[in-house]
Amino acid sequence: MRVEKLETWDSFFKENLNCVLKTDTGKFVYLRAKDQVIRSYIETLPIYEASNLPDGISTWIMYSHSDGVVKFAAIKVQSAFEVGTSHKILAMRVSAQKIHGAGEMLKQDRSVKFNTQSGTYTHEWISSKMRKSKCSGEELEDIIKIKVSEFLKIYSLSFSYDTFITKNIPVTNIEITRLRNAGFIVEDFEDMATCKSSLKTSIAQRHGAKRTRRMRRKKTRKMKKVFSFF
Repeated sequence: MRVEKLETWDSFFKENLNCVLKTDTGKFVYLRAKDQVIRSYIETLPIYEASNLPDGISTWIMYSHSDGVVKFAAIKVQSAFEVGTSHKILAMRVSAQKIHGAGEMLKQDRSVKFNTQSGTYTHEWISSKMRKSKCSGEELEDIIKIKVSEFLKIYSLSFSYDTFITKNIPVTNIEITRLRNAGFIVEDFEDMATCKSSLKTSIAQRHGAKRTRRMRRKKTRKMKKVFSFF
């Protein structure tokens, strides 16, 4: 599957999970950041090859460039916010031109459990191939399993049909500290209602500030037009 050019960073963390996810102390949390902050933070996240995978949950892709050589890349997931760890971001960061499979994995020591859960790539690829061939979805998924197993053969492998990235994964204090240090606004609250109210106020203030800046620029343009004879 060819990789589409990414025009925005809007979906580079799951904003819809604001005030849904909880910290490891049970508080509801939201996070916000300017585009440039997100961009800078994402570039600091390490990308792993099959030989040096970190323990924990990661997203993975198999990809190729114009030379057609299929490669493997993974990036560690900290929480269900998936800040900078979606398959699209990973594909963009390795400059992938084609995706040959994608999913999630859970590594512990020398054991790796993996799946092919990726609505962006795997499911779309299987759907498109089923329309053009006589293969079933299960047969096409097996092709991906075999290919990724070749990259991960140094580990003890098992396959899972379940997703590993769930809302039950807490947003740890380590992740919160890292995000704040990077410039994210991260707030936590005892209850969901207070969290949502604070988030709504924060968004309104941001939009109000944007409107003010637009009005100032508009006023400046008018002044320049009025005094253009100087």
